[in-house]
Amino acid sequence: MTYIFADGVRGMDSNCNDVPQCYGKTGSNAICEVHTQSLSNPTREIPFDSRISICTPSGVVALIEGLGVCGSEIYNQDKDICCGGKTWSNHVSGRERRCCEGGLINPYPYYFPREETCIHGIVSSIPEEYARLCGWTVYDSRYDECDKAGSIRRKEEVAAYPETCIGPNGTIYYNEADHSCCDGQLIQAHHSCCSDSPDCCEPGNIEGFNTETHICCAGTLKEKHGGYECCGSERYMPEDRSELCCIDQIYENPTGNLYCSGRSISGRLDSQTIMCAGKPHHGNDIKCCGIEAFDPESEICCKGFKYPKISEQGNTQTCCGSVTVAANEGQMCCNGTHLYRDVTDDDRCCGNLRYTQGVETCCRTGDEEYIMAAEGQCCSGEGDTWDSSRDTCCDGLVHREIANGQCCGNHVIRDSTLEFCCGGHYHHQSQGEMKCCKDELLATILPCGNED
Repeated sequence: MTYIFADGVRGMDSNCNDVPQCYGKTGSNAICEVHTQSLSNPTREIPFDSRISICTPSGVVALIEGLGVCGSEIYNQDKDICCGGKTWSNHVSGRERRCCEGGLINPYPYYFPREETCIHGIVSSIPEEYARLCGWTVYDSRYDECDKAGSIRRKEEVAAYPETCIGPNGTIYYNEADHSCCDGQLIQAHHSCCSDSPDCCEPGNIEGFNTETHICCAGTLKEKHGGYECCGSERYMPEDRSELCCIDQIYENPTGNLYCSGRSISGRLDSQTIMCAGKPHHGNDIKCCGIEAFDPESEICCKGFKYPKISEQGNTQTCCGSVTVAANEGQMCCNGTHLYRDVTDDDRCCGNLRYTQGVETCCRTGDEEYIMAAEGQCCSGEGDTWDSSRDTCCDGLVHREIANGQCCGNHVIRDSTLEFCCGGHYHHQSQGEMKCCKDELLATILPCGNED
């Protein structure tokens, strides 16, 4: 039975009793021109999805579920496939057949995945289960491997010689347990390459040195044992608190309390003396604040600047970045770094920014915070108003006119033919054709499977 609907749309299935179901929501990709008897509008253009419907002189004919259009033919999608504008049986002697289109050298626009693979529109005689890409070349992962340099080699060769040394005489494969590579030549294992001067420890030394047994300290070779490190041209033990390395110089650290601060030394020398950025100060209860000392009983230190603990108005001060903020003096510190003055009782912090409650609202989505007009744009906290029967809340943001939508982070999927969510990341196909493989975005031309 044929059902005739509005706008010249016909259906061959009782499920297609709603015009938008025949076209539009499924993703229109063609226009059907229908001639009418109207003198003012003799030709009407009807958008339709050519994958599930066809254009006839009378209008669009919606196909029964399971049928498709291939060129000018209607075919059964359960038994056939459409490749290159022609239909082919989807199985031949028990072998599955799939489409492989876009290649210029294929005699047929299909392949058999049990013994072939299709990548970049080219059919290769490697079973799809074992086909992998190395750069733009397909290889059989049962026998070969793509090495670190992007070359295809036998698996046993890559296991024995995984590294590549490329020089003027060609490519040499090697194992780091036996050799190192220097300017395209193999040298002793764990030796530095002396072609670059920083790797040559002594002037005139052209063989480098063993980096596992020695360290080079400013041109002087030192034995590397016991955790020693370089300090200028000398070596020292960082775990030994009696010595301190600062600006390539070793200093005595009798109390173990000295430390290198920028380009100078800070810390307590003894019970009565403290060194602040190389400047000595005397007192047993003082501490460093930049190059100055301060008394914690009466002062505070804010990122290298000292201030009185009590403001001129008699209020307790705390740090806000490198400045102070005082209680009950019309000030507000946001995020511990941004100071605002002349604030009102309605002012609040939204991250680093100030906003006025009642006029604005602070939206929190993920790790970000945004100030928006207080008109129900947020759904992240108490007091937020939004219509859940009409809208969707995604990670703190309201999306209008889509009820029970699929969320992806703070985005919502509106058109599943153009948008998708992959591992919590939103992607729109207008940003480039991609697919989701194990919660990661992958170019559609690349295979998705276990890498050997």
